[in-house]
Amino acid sequence: MGRSEVNYFYDSEGKLFKKCTEHYDANQELINAFLT
Repeated sequence: MGRSEVNYFYDSEGKLFKKCTEHYDANQELINAFLT
């Protein structure tokens, strides 16, 4: 159920940036790991 979402990621310097991806479900755990 991949859908286009604007997700937030941290780069190697710890800066927050947006990434639009269709693999929202696959990346959700990665995002949660950063945001928790």
